Amino acid sequence: MNISVIEKSRFFSESQPPVTVREAVHQGTVSYHSHSFFEFVFVVSGFSMHSYNNTTSLLTAGDLFAIRPGDAHCYNGAYNNKVYNCLFCEEALKGDYKEIMSLPGTKQVFDKYGPADWPRIHLNPAEMRDLQKLFDRIIEEKNSRRSGWELNIKSLLVQFLVFFSRQYDEHYISEGRNDRQYLDYVRRALGFVEENYNKNFSVRDMAKSTGVSADYLTRQFRQVIGITPVEYIRNFRFAKAMDMLKSEDLKISDISARAGFNSFSHFTREFRSVFGITPTEYKKNNKINNKQEQM
Repeated sequence: MNISVIEKSRFFSESQPPVTVREAVHQGTVSYHSHSFFEFVFVVSGFSMHSYNNTTSLLTAGDLFAIRPGDAHCYNGAYNNKVYNCLFCEEALKGDYKEIMSLPGTKQVFDKYGPADWPRIHLNPAEMRDLQKLFDRIIEEKNSRRSGWELNIKSLLVQFLVFFSRQYDEHYISEGRNDRQYLDYVRRALGFVEENYNKNFSVRDMAKSTGVSADYLTRQFRQVIGITPVEYIRNFRFAKAMDMLKSEDLKISDISARAGFNSFSHFTREFRSVFGITPTEYKKNNKINNKQEQM
C-alpha cells in the first residue's frame, strides 16, 4: 500500500504557533496518508467511509475523532463531506501539556506508542454548534492576526481539548460503572456486526453474543458511540454497500442483498432518506469523482 506522508512544514512555519484549523469538502476518494502532526476531524455535513487501523466506518455529521502522528487513514465514497481539520504539533501545548494529559481521553490521543482505540465521539446538534463556533474563532484569529493572536490561538486549542475531554468523559465514562468492562461489551458487539452484517440478525442476537441483555447493550452503545445498535448496524451496512457501489460491477439489487438489506426497495428508500441521493446516483457520482481524483 502506498501511503503518503504529510509533513508539518506544509501547514506550519517556524515563526508561528503550530496550530491551524482548515475547512475541507471531500468528494470521492482521499487516498491513504499519514501526518507528522496531530489531527482532529469534525464532520459537519455529508457522509464518507473512513478507514483507519484496519477498521472501516461510516462518518456522518457530528462525528469527532483524532488521528495521531504516523497513523494512516483514508476516505472513500465521500459525498459532500464537509469537515473541519484541527491540526497542531505537541509543542503548541508547551506549559499545558502535563495538565492536558491528565484529562479524560487525552492520553488515548497523545500516547503515540499506545494502542490505537480511535475514540470516535458523536456530538448532538447543540454540541456541534459550540464546536463549530470554537473552530471558526481559531480560523478568524489565524486570518486576522490581530495583536496577541498567537497567544489566543494556543488558548483556543487548549479550550478545544478540554471540550473534547468533557465529551469523551460523557461518552466513555459512567459513574459507578467499570468503563473498561462495558467498552469490551461494545467492542465484542462491533465484532459480531463485522462478521454477520450480511445476515439477518436482531439486537437481541447481538447482545446474546456478548453475554448481556439487549437493553443493556443499547444503553452502552448510546454511551460509547452516541447511537443505538440498530442505527450502527444500518450505518455499517450502508458503509459496505457504498464500498461495493464504488468498486464492484454488480447490480444494485445484488449489492443491497450482499450488504445485509432484506428488501431492495427498503435499501433504496433508506439510502435516499439518509444521504439525499439514490444508490444509482451515488454510484454514478462516485465514478466521476474517482476519475477526477486520478487526474
